[in-house]
Amino acid sequence: MYLASMEDFLGIFLGVLALAIPIVAILTHHQQKMAQIMRENHYGQGNAAEVQSLREEVGQLRQQMNQFALALDDVRTALPRTEVQERVSERQING
Repeated sequence: MYLASMEDFLGIFLGVLALAIPIVAILTHHQQKMAQIMRENHYGQGNAAEVQSLREEVGQLRQQMNQFALALDDVRTALPRTEVQERVSERQING
């Protein structure tokens, strides 16, 4: 009698085990997918903040370049032109 119940238990146990393997595989796959989604969302938010910071920095650099260009133009117009500078300008224009 004990041997028969052990065989029954073994049969039920193997049946449950056979059904549990695909369920565990499905749950593992689901967990991996959710972790990937959460990782993408986390990194996506970090990248958005970094991109915005870089855009602001590029805007500041553009503004500084414009200010330097205007200052350089002011310096060029304030200096008297020498004969050598006029000849260089003429050669650049005439080729």
